[in-house]
Amino acid sequence: MARHQKAPTSVTLTVMEDYLDNLRGQQKMPSTVLGYMMSIRSFFSWLVDKKKITANPCAAVEYGRREYGAKDNHAEGGDAPLYCDAKLRNKLLGGWRTIPAEVMPRATAEMIAFILHAGGCRDPLRPPSS
Repeated sequence: MARHQKAPTSVTLTVMEDYLDNLRGQQKMPSTVLGYMMSIRSFFSWLVDKKKITANPCAAVEYGRREYGAKDNHAEGGDAPLYCDAKLRNKLLGGWRTIPAEVMPRATAEMIAFILHAGGCRDPLRPPSS
């Protein structure tokens, strides 16, 4: 695919929807396509924050709903095994506050808690899809 350069101010919702359709037509994994689009959306959000453009052309793009791996199975009543239940999850996410400083600096413990949360530990942990 030839790369086309456009001024950020000329990128519209239609341009982004066409780009999304093009990505989907390249036989890329849905998670890869979504990752590309999220990166572009973040870039345009940054441009809006810096007042380089007035609106994010990706804001209204419909990506569709995508479930991954065992979560699909569990959501449909399947018996996907859990790595931990809600009680253990809460201990993992809340435990960083009680780690002694001589074991781990508080900033490091807080960062690990953030990574767990951002990585999807908000719901009971499920095995990765294969």
